[in-house]
Amino acid sequence: MTQPDLFERDGAAQAKALLAYLMTGKTITAVQALGELGIASFHRRVTDLKERGWHINSEWVTVPTRYGSGKTKVKQYAINQTIKGQTL
Repeated sequence: MTQPDLFERDGAAQAKALLAYLMTGKTITAVQALGELGIASFHRRVTDLKERGWHINSEWVTVPTRYGSGKTKVKQYAINQTIKGQTL
């Protein structure tokens, strides 16, 4: 049984929105994805893109906590400039 195409299954609109956002060169965290793109299943959408061959990089970054009393680490995601073996 073959898997349905990324853009023909549940989450397709979210995957497309995430890909478009990343293609602008911006980085994004799970919290930003929820607030800016309405993506609650952010990690699933990242996995969807990776399964389709998109090179998504992540790195830990330190950000202020929501209450401003400290700092915490979160993963920040970006699209690699080399996609599917071709340079953008």
